[in-house]
Amino acid sequence: MPRYFFDAHDGREMVDHDGCDCPNDRAAIRHAAVIASDFMKDPTTRPEDGGAVVVTVRDHGRQAKAEVRLAFNVQWSEVADRIA
Repeated sequence: MPRYFFDAHDGREMVDHDGCDCPNDRAAIRHAAVIASDFMKDPTTRPEDGGAVVVTVRDHGRQAKAEVRLAFNVQWSEVADRIA
């Protein structure tokens, strides 16, 4: 099974040194999407500031195969200001 590496960036650079075996490119992209969404669970991620999480999928030779980008944009309303 091919090994893929998933380097993540959200203002911080995180290089995957271990990699993960995935059956094919499609499965690797799906795995990258899970990694990107997991950033939203990280308390140091600040979606209220806007921004994006980018996960670069690399093959066993470290060549970039795909990029998965999760962007977030928060529009505050007057109601939210009154709740805070």
